[in-house]
Amino acid sequence: MKIKNIDKLINNEIIPVIIYNELPSNYKIQKQNNNIKIAMNEIVNNKIKEKFHIYLNDFILKLNKNLKDCNFENFYNNAKNLEIEEKYSDNKNYFKTAGYLANTNIIRLYKKNYKEDLNHELLHMASNKIINNNLILNGFSILDYKKFKKFGIFITEGYTEHLNRKYFYPNAIVGNQIPTYRTQVKFVQQIEKIIGGYLMQQMYLNADLKGFINELIKYKNTKEEVLEFILNTDIMHECRYSINPLKRLKLKRATIKVNAFLVKSYYVKLLNDNLKYEEIIKEMTNFMNELVDIDVDFESNHYYMEEAKNYYDKEIKMKIKRK
Repeated sequence: MKIKNIDKLINNEIIPVIIYNELPSNYKIQKQNNNIKIAMNEIVNNKIKEKFHIYLNDFILKLNKNLKDCNFENFYNNAKNLEIEEKYSDNKNYFKTAGYLANTNIIRLYKKNYKEDLNHELLHMASNKIINNNLILNGFSILDYKKFKKFGIFITEGYTEHLNRKYFYPNAIVGNQIPTYRTQVKFVQQIEKIIGGYLMQQMYLNADLKGFINELIKYKNTKEEVLEFILNTDIMHECRYSINPLKRLKLKRATIKVNAFLVKSYYVKLLNDNLKYEEIIKEMTNFMNELVDIDVDFESNHYYMEEAKNYYDKEIKMKIKRK
């Protein structure tokens, strides 16, 4: 099935034309025995200025310490020819601080206070995999440079910044000192509660979009529903700062659909965990209170609460009969 067929579900939004079944699934847990000194020699080459070496060394050490069970194949492949360009702008209104060019493996810095942004872009580099001249997998996204289309950007940016804060700037999580991608980060933290942080980190560094999709299918979702979910997150990414009334409406509709998908998936996870009814209600309530922008379809959520109670009552009756 081509992803382009899914546009009937979301009013012909612009989406990348890729074939889901041909996406590579890279996920495998592979413990690393690579020498840190070798990694440093790979990344600190003659294309990178010496002043960046201390930041790169710190990045490698923390990556190895915190994600040591991950497969770093993409990281090592890209480190060999990574470039860092300084394109500083004195324009105070220029909001972009840094960027990673996935097709050329170049990090561009636009602001001189770049430490936090550099680590964010290095994480993009560490999760980048070129499929062919046109298609690139990056984190949980796919980029089509021939057709200038992207898919999965919202989730990828959110998870990249989530890892950046978690492992490089943990104090920013509590103090909200780094507002970059705040909504996206809050959102992917909810996905992590469904999939689990360990597995999600593995898939991110493997640029395993197909594995990510298949994992969400496990929570009683169809492939089409998962693709629509990801596409709706991209609508949130596109429209989040717009003041255009039509785009604000699109943003609200997309957010409600996204949250409804998350609530359903988390509910199924809790049932699979065999929690008691009271525990399910507590977990579901906490989960909904932390949803993105608090735009929630409360009728749908009430349905899952009632279904949880009915499921629990049914299980109790079955146990009584067995006795």
